[in-house]
Amino acid sequence: MHNLSNFTLSEILRKLNSINVEINLKHQKPFPKVKMASLYEYQFRHIRINPLGYFNRARFVTSLINFTFIRSIVADCYSKEGRPPYDPCSMFVLDLIASLEGITIKELCNILHDGTKGYAYRLYAGISPEHIPCEADFSNFRVRIGEEKYNAIFHILVQIVKKLGMLTGKILSHDGTLVHTFARYRGCNYACKKECQSIPVRDTNFINDIQYRIKKLLENPSSIPLNKEMRAYAKCPRKECLPEDVQPCSIIVIAFTILVFNEEIFTENDRQTSRLLDPEDNLGKHNLMLKVLYSHISKIDATQWPYPVYVQCPKMPADLDAKIGYKQSLLLESNVDKMSQYEEASIILIRKKGSLGFR
Repeated sequence: MHNLSNFTLSEILRKLNSINVEINLKHQKPFPKVKMASLYEYQFRHIRINPLGYFNRARFVTSLINFTFIRSIVADCYSKEGRPPYDPCSMFVLDLIASLEGITIKELCNILHDGTKGYAYRLYAGISPEHIPCEADFSNFRVRIGEEKYNAIFHILVQIVKKLGMLTGKILSHDGTLVHTFARYRGCNYACKKECQSIPVRDTNFINDIQYRIKKLLENPSSIPLNKEMRAYAKCPRKECLPEDVQPCSIIVIAFTILVFNEEIFTENDRQTSRLLDPEDNLGKHNLMLKVLYSHISKIDATQWPYPVYVQCPKMPADLDAKIGYKQSLLLESNVDKMSQYEEASIILIRKKGSLGFR
């Protein structure tokens, strides 16, 4: 585009006058509350742009866009009864200001309480010094209107930008360049769907080790830390498939806790799990029970001894081709037909709702 005259401030103001009128004509549902703790009013203010091109972003947005349409969108979320709430326009404008200024809601609330620094923000949002919202008010506002209403408001803002010609949608580009970052990516770039969904634990005494661990704890039942999460780990056995400088990760095979016996929370799945990890019911003799918190076990083959344990690696990316993405709670949603490939004597442990199910 060679002609940029359509994006001058005067031209944008001319277009926005008709856009704001059009939006308000579309959204005319009356707001049920008459008295409110704040009152937003749209008012155009002179926008100062210094020679270097810098300007106040909060003043720029609130001066150009009339946010009164928000009351009509969220009218269903309020009732006539109850104490006077904050004007939803005020809350949204303040939330938008925090995003534009790159500050948190907590920092914004502190600025609003400042007589000098917070004057402009209070003026833009229609907030009085006597009624300044806190962090809880912002949380309650988001919960009250919900994600759907928030998206509807942002959709209108996107439409405004589109009508101004700043967003056309004619060209969509994607940059696939991979760069080193400090992102908390916990997926495995060397995952393989065929092998990582059913990895054999090389420790052949894995089940026996857990049973021995429980027996040692029961030697002194009074010292057992109740409600404490206990984990059993295993090393990824695919070391030969990894580069030399990459160490195999540790996989949490199963995590469980020991509780005082409670029939109401002791499900059939927990009962079956206890039979495997505590076959002599030593926990029951001390009025205790074993509760599985989560497990990555996909199969235990009962046709062999000692029972070989297979796990599904929790670090398998959601996109195995791009090796990007991390699915933390990947469930084995296998039905009976898919399980028919295993022998009937096999014990299948399915991670579902924090417990183990047996087939």
